[in-house]
Amino acid sequence: MTKAGVDSLIDLGLIFGQSFQFFKGSIGKSINFKATKLEGGGYRLEFFSPTNNPGYGKKYIQELTNGGKIIEDYKETWGPNGLINTKWLLERIKSE
Repeated sequence: MTKAGVDSLIDLGLIFGQSFQFFKGSIGKSINFKATKLEGGGYRLEFFSPTNNPGYGKKYIQELTNGGKIIEDYKETWGPNGLINTKWLLERIKSE
């Protein structure tokens, strides 16, 4: 899905205002935007931002409840050989 596609879901109210802030953090070269409905309700939002080093990038992931509350917020750093590390972005949750 493109960023424009995700924006249309936001406009339709299918995902929440909190998601707007999440996707707003993407950069021009970000790709693979996804908004996946979770089995128990809520959404998993994600996008990938490649770095200037070929084969490397960061995948940003956020999970929201049906009411739009953030329950998970982290980024994964990926390289040519797979996952390098995961960093929890708890400051986003604390700022609510």
